[in-house]
This record gives sequence, structure tokens and C-alpha cells, in this order.
Amino acid sequence: MLVPESIIRKIIKDSLLKEIGFKKRFKLGLGRSSSVSSSSSNISNATSGEEANFGPSSSVESSVSERAARLGRELGIDPAWVYAEEAKESGHNPKAMAWNLHIAVKDTWARKAGVNPMSNEQKEKFKQAGFPVGQTKSYYGADARRAFQKAYDISPAHAIIGGAWGLYQVLGAYSLPQYGSDASRWRSAFESDAVSHSEKAFKKWIQEHGDAFKNAVNRGDYAYTTRKYYGAPNSSYQNFIAQHVQKFRRGQESSDDSRVV
Repeated sequence: MLVPESIIRKIIKDSLLKEIGFKKRFKLGLGRSSSVSSSSSNISNATSGEEANFGPSSSVESSVSERAARLGRELGIDPAWVYAEEAKESGHNPKAMAWNLHIAVKDTWARKAGVNPMSNEQKEKFKQAGFPVGQTKSYYGADARRAFQKAYDISPAHAIIGGAWGLYQVLGAYSLPQYGSDASRWRSAFESDAVSHSEKAFKKWIQEHGDAFKNAVNRGDYAYTTRKYYGAPNSSYQNFIAQHVQKFRRGQESSDDSRVV
């Protein structure tokens, strides 16, 4: 007896949905060992060989989704986390910035950026410009841009060091060396193509923090990633990341479902 075509199609669809369900379970970390080797460079299940979904998400704007998917593949990290960090740090605005006086004047950040520490003369000029040197002080929005420009007029490199820049709000201390520690080159690159500038800085930050950080991202340890990326434990930040990871994944799953026969 011939099996009706409708039954055959249902069997195929059920089989594919079962496979998608497994991938969904894997992406949520339900089938993964907690003892993942720190040398692992991708998201994989050691027992099944299944890999996580590095595709874009239909639940967010296509350019944002495709960027997260591409960076995830290039860096070997969950693209859903990349999306969530971008949403939290900049709201997907490549020109976003904040400015931190205490970072701009700190010697250790200057050395990281490959420039000389701020001189006493420069610090005195900062004070004369109205900056409360010696205090922890951050500026946001329009205030950040004004503070940055005022600092830039005194010491361009230290002004850049004190900023958190672009899509992922990476400190200028990380990105300035990518332009030979040349403040004018750095600023020209940021102002001409803030998206590429942001991606370049983000890649450097991830690479500098190594496999321990990547593995935390890939196992969904957002307490760890928040401490490292934000700089301190923060439950609100951590919850935001977790929620937006799920938003991205729902869009990936919708894309998978739409391809089912």
C-alpha cells in the first residue's frame, strides 16, 4: 500500500523538529557538561559533536543580527551574547560614548595604551578646566562629549584613554594602540567608521581576555562575564544580558523552524 504524501511530509517534519529541539536544548546549556576544557575555542558538545547556532536571528534588526553572528563566528563565542552586550552597552549606537576622568588620569591605563603617564602639569591643567582630579568621575551623553573635548584639548591621548567607545563601549586604553597610540589617527578612524572601529576594539578585548572568558560566554556564565566586562558584579546588568540572549535565540529558532519542510 502506498503511503500518502501528506503522511510522509509529516514524518519528515517531525524528525526535523526533533533535531531542532535538541539544538535548542544544547544552546540553553541543558545538555552540556559544566567541566568544559579551558582550551576549547568553539561552542561544542563533547559527547554529541553538535555545534551551537552561529546564524543570525529574525527577532532583531537584520544588520545587528548579522553583525553578532559574524563576530560570534570569528571569535568563537555565542553570537547571542555579542548581541546582548551591544544592546546593553550602546543600544546599537556606534557613536555612543561615556567618559571617565579617573581612567584618563591613571598611570596604569596610560601604560596599557602605550603612552606616557599624565604629567603633573597636565593634571594641573585638568584641574583648571574644572575636572575634579583625584575623584572617581564619569560623564554620560552630551556631558561626556563636552568633557572629552575639553580633555582632548589638553591631552588628546589621555582623553581617548578615558573614554568608553562605540557599540561595545571598549575603553580607549585598549583601542589606542591599534592606531600606533596616535590620537589623531584614532579619532579619524572613529569618526569616519565607528562600526568598524567598534568591532576592531571589541575583538581585541575578547582576545586579550582569552579562553577563560570565551568559555564563560559559551556556557552562559553571565555572572562571570558581567564581572569581567562591566568591571563589577551587577545583577541588573547580568539579567539584562540573559534576557537579551534569549531574545536573540528565539529569533534563531524561528529561522530554523521556517526552513522545516
